[in-house]
Amino acid sequence: MNPNENIHIDLPATHKYLNVLSASIQEMLARAEIRDENITIYSIQLAVQEACTNIIDHAYAGANGRIAITLTLASQPNRFIIESRDTGTHTHDPSQIDEPSPYDTRGRGWFLIRKLMDEITYHSRESLVWKCKTNGPWKIIKDTSSLPAPEGHNYLRLVKHL
Repeated sequence: MNPNENIHIDLPATHKYLNVLSASIQEMLARAEIRDENITIYSIQLAVQEACTNIIDHAYAGANGRIAITLTLASQPNRFIIESRDTGTHTHDPSQIDEPSPYDTRGRGWFLIRKLMDEITYHSRESLVWKCKTNGPWKIIKDTSSLPAPEGHNYLRLVKHL
């Protein structure tokens, strides 16, 4: 494996194209050395599908838009990084999202993402930045100088250690 392998994908913000993203994740990770390969790949695909569904349903809320995604298979340490940018006008504070009850039929997206990924960074278009680690609390980040400026975009970075 090269030190870093990247794929850039620009998708319409609609559910029917999310299979392209899942297939890209599958193909990239098929070339990596991964423990519990099938479980890990499925977990990443599910987390990314949930993140993109949130963008489609909430950030764009039915409006036309696009999702720019970068998939990176990185070494030293081995990890898979998913970065997405969107120009949706609706943002949120992830620390205000309650854990779903067993009776909830919706609202499990962020819960699943937090369970499945090792690191999450969310940078809203209002320049507020939150970070969390698996099952950890959301923390607002004051110094954002090391993060890529989204320039009017919402930015989400998901990391899974392989």
